[in-house]
Amino acid sequence: MGEQRAATNLNGRRREGDTANPAAGRHGWSRPWLRAAALAAVVGLTSLAEAAAQEELYVSNEIGDAITVYVRDANGDVKPLRTISGDKTGLSAPGALAVDTIHNEIVVVNEGGSSDVGGSVTVYRRTDDGNVAPLRTISGDKTGLVGPEGLALDTVHNEIVVANNESITVYRRTDDGNVAPLRTISGDKTGLDDADGVAVDTLHDELVVTNAGGGAAGSGSVAVYRRVDAGNVAPLRTISGAATGLADPERVAIDTVHDEFVVANESGNSITVHRRTASGDDAPLRTISGAATGLDFPEGVAVDLLRNEIFVANTSDAQSVLVFSRTANNDALPLRTLKGGMTGLNEPVAVALSLSESGLPVGSAGCSDGVDNDGDGLIDCGDPDCRATAACAAHVPMLGSAGLVLAVLALVVVAATGFLKRRRIAMSRA
Repeated sequence: MGEQRAATNLNGRRREGDTANPAAGRHGWSRPWLRAAALAAVVGLTSLAEAAAQEELYVSNEIGDAITVYVRDANGDVKPLRTISGDKTGLSAPGALAVDTIHNEIVVVNEGGSSDVGGSVTVYRRTDDGNVAPLRTISGDKTGLVGPEGLALDTVHNEIVVANNESITVYRRTDDGNVAPLRTISGDKTGLDDADGVAVDTLHDELVVTNAGGGAAGSGSVAVYRRVDAGNVAPLRTISGAATGLADPERVAIDTVHDEFVVANESGNSITVHRRTASGDDAPLRTISGAATGLDFPEGVAVDLLRNEIFVANTSDAQSVLVFSRTANNDALPLRTLKGGMTGLNEPVAVALSLSESGLPVGSAGCSDGVDNDGDGLIDCGDPDCRATAACAAHVPMLGSAGLVLAVLALVVVAATGFLKRRRIAMSRA
């Protein structure tokens, strides 16, 4: 019988159950579960493609009063994907900005503001383009805004933190209009002096603030406060002195995975990386500085913890965004440089990233407690906000990870099915 079956097959005759399509039949694509697996693969890979499409770089342009958006890995002289600019936007000498991937918004601090006295905070849809009015605007005499330049978004506690010249003001994320802050840090004990940058460390419940003025060497300082501090309070820790490498520090970004923070030093033409717990005249762990770096009055900085990269906004004649390896040191060459007439860059002073959650880490306690802490329907490492924490650092990036798992499993099933079918046919010919 084996010889007869083999002869039949060699003559091109099909056995019962076979079809003209070798991928169909009793063990082919006609099986509902196999079609479902293939569909899962398509859906999973599509989910990954959509996630990649949203991985973007956001730049605040002070002179151009514009927010320009690019693909995350933009390089060379490329046009922005989108540009928010115009008289309806409310942008006026925009400074730091943050991307809220949970609520799909962009939050921007404006040193000028509607009255050109106090400044403002404007909020836009993440996908806004052109001359669009903001969704919400915080401005007015009750706000306590005074020439604000630094901003951080805390999606865990639904708060916006702003660095003013000599104060830190905190607002509800949804605040709109002439509203008083929830908390204000100010006074002679605070050490605040031309505060230009602020970052929220929700893992350790702290605020990290860069002061362009003051400091032991007169070259600025970094002050750390409790997240909920208010009033005339002294900082928990202060970094200042000649050994620190600080020189007119502007923006700051926190790396909770490696327990570090990164500072852009404008007059020092450098990026310094410090231990999170550093205090006093403590030398940085690493310093990016030198002719090869291309740094020229850097003001903005952001860290992509998923791809181990540092993004820097160069002002002055450079008019560029540089990208370095997270572990770069000394006179290191940038990995990529966004620069040129087509980019629309015009005095870029701040950068932000979507999907990396570079400046918005969630505390490990809130990423391993089985609770939906921020009310977005996502729990622990299933929440994109948790990807930058030590609790979830080893996980696949959560946005699209379910699709990735489905895709891989589906492809394994398809491959295994094909293998088993070929083996069955081979055995039938034996």
